[in-house]
Amino acid sequence: CIQQRCKLCASMGDAVHICLNDSSHFDSLWGLNGTLGYTLLPAPDALGVLMLMQGPMVDMIFRTLTTLLLFPWIPAAGTFVIVFCFRTLPKQLGPSRKKFDKMESSVWTIHGKQYDMTGYVKHHPGGEWAINLGRNRDCTGLFESYHVFADRAKLDKILARYEIRQIHDRPPVDVPSKIDDLVFNDAFHQEVKEMCRKHFQGKSHKMKPSACCVNLMMVFLQIYSIYYFLCGRIWAMIVWPLTGALLSFTLAHDASHFAVSRRPWLNSLASYAGMPTTFPATCWSLQHVVQHHVYVNDHDDVDLFHFLPACRTTRLTRWAKSFRWQYLVIWFLLPTVTGHLTMVVPVDLISGQIDLVTGERRYEQVQNLDDFVARSRLNILGELLTTLTFYVLSIMSFGLVDGIRRMWITHSIASILFVLATQGAHLQEECMVGTEEEYSSWAKRQAASSVNFAVDSRFWSFLSGGLNTQSIHHVVPSIACSHYHDLYPEFRRICAKHGIHLKETSSVIKFFQGFVKWIGELAEVGEESETHHLKTS
Repeated sequence: CIQQRCKLCASMGDAVHICLNDSSHFDSLWGLNGTLGYTLLPAPDALGVLMLMQGPMVDMIFRTLTTLLLFPWIPAAGTFVIVFCFRTLPKQLGPSRKKFDKMESSVWTIHGKQYDMTGYVKHHPGGEWAINLGRNRDCTGLFESYHVFADRAKLDKILARYEIRQIHDRPPVDVPSKIDDLVFNDAFHQEVKEMCRKHFQGKSHKMKPSACCVNLMMVFLQIYSIYYFLCGRIWAMIVWPLTGALLSFTLAHDASHFAVSRRPWLNSLASYAGMPTTFPATCWSLQHVVQHHVYVNDHDDVDLFHFLPACRTTRLTRWAKSFRWQYLVIWFLLPTVTGHLTMVVPVDLISGQIDLVTGERRYEQVQNLDDFVARSRLNILGELLTTLTFYVLSIMSFGLVDGIRRMWITHSIASILFVLATQGAHLQEECMVGTEEEYSSWAKRQAASSVNFAVDSRFWSFLSGGLNTQSIHHVVPSIACSHYHDLYPEFRRICAKHGIHLKETSSVIKFFQGFVKWIGELAEVGEESETHHLKTS
């Protein structure tokens, strides 16, 4: 056995010295069998070989990286706990608790007309959740985004059946239009839709079977890694957030756009694939599917204000002295992004509290915020408790400090992957297009507000869940990401025909560098919008 061990270790360099002087390393790789003596343990334990290949320099690098990942969590978690214990919780238990009431009426506003679709909700082919996202708000953008393949004449007949007319017993509800200045169904929009209908004639625009198989394997790998994470395996702390991030890009993101399957329940189930390492499905629907996709880089795009009050990502936020160092501060925020999405956002939505610094509620721009929270409160709470359950399990397995530390590391890894694949997509100077005549079309503005990277690479197309071709995704989000690589060349031609300059970069590194550069530029005083989201003295 000693000879076999030495032969194995001899191929590992420095690991020979470690194994010979520390029997715990020996036992971590080999198990005692009564008949055969010491034998190599199964693969998950054998992966512990990576931890033997440390040496002083590698060990120092590992500890340094771990410290850098954990350091931002200390002030972030401390602030969250203090605010929750001394402000959020007392208000929730006291008489001043924010109450969320459903609106008495149910109105869907499309192209300035109002409809009461309550009687149609259960018959909606896309499912109840999809149609309810438009309840009591202007849902013109949602309607146009997700009915690319529907028969327009049939849609008009259905809408006419549920239209609210101005009669004395049912006056229209005041739900103002938010995108009156943008044109829908212009020539560009129509041509893109026609391209999609021709491409998918006789076949499904939902997720490809090959992509489904790969995602299913990743789901099993994620479950496998979660089990071994709770068993204390170091490799699982890396594999779990890695699979979680990949599933968020390739499965949960598609599902949130109802693009995985024609079966609504399957889309709902798949939308939870990235939990708890990336984003909760219900809050994501409000933040991303509704506010970001419809109002990209506009006042009502809540994604523009997630880093406040530490950093600004748009000139819609007025410059303040605190932003002078944001090109440094941003690096401390990035590892905590998914922690913010999975814990801070749900707590803020449920409590409805006013932020002490910004003076606003979370997602205050949302038209039907109170109604949405009232109808989705149990979902939001359930997703928050799911995330906290993993923290509890980790603490039970490793103790308070080590359990929290391990969860923070997984969130940090997931956050970095999430940021690399997403933040460069719209948060760059060239993406901040206005509603001038050149981009008066809603669809043109969607395409022009996005940056695409490595568009000819199938590898990045799958790995990023189609996020490398953001422009087409924003125009037709109901198409599964596995098809974007096939559609993009023709989409690029149509954009050129209609005078739309697509922003493209060759690699994910340059893609992310554009985001970092933009954050640095916003650290300086510039031409600001009169709209601001910070209290100023």
